[in-house]
Amino acid sequence: MAESPSTYATPETIEEQNTGTGDGLEARVVVYNCNCHTYQQVIQLFCEAIPGMTPAKGFELAWKIDHQGSAVVFEGDRATAERITGDDLGEDEKVEVLRWNHRRLAHLSLQNEAKALQHLEATLKLGTTAQELRDDGSLGALRARRSFLDLLKRYEN
Repeated sequence: MAESPSTYATPETIEEQNTGTGDGLEARVVVYNCNCHTYQQVIQLFCEAIPGMTPAKGFELAWKIDHQGSAVVFEGDRATAERITGDDLGEDEKVEVLRWNHRRLAHLSLQNEAKALQHLEATLKLGTTAQELRDDGSLGALRARRSFLDLLKRYEN
């Protein structure tokens, strides 16, 4: 048997300071299924928020999210991903965006009273006043419904 050497060579350590992937895909935005939005709502929001999104691609992504539970809806630079997700916003701005989105979704859901009320309640929880909703003429006939009035009563005090 050969003798073991008494000293061993120390392995060289190489550190790399690269945090990106090197191919320009530094960030991803993943959307998960929540079962609370229609395909139309998802496609419209994707087209407004994601650069280069088309209704056809939005439908493909919405279908994938609905059937597979999630989908990568954007891959690219970090700044764009943060604008899409709202990560570049302060807390007050994020709350305002959420209020606006829920109010908009309520308007898009007026044919489904329960869904519209669900979104309106979310806006109330985020600080919209009952009076603001009472004065919103674009809510149409929903404003006269007992369920709408009961919702407002719960948040008036």
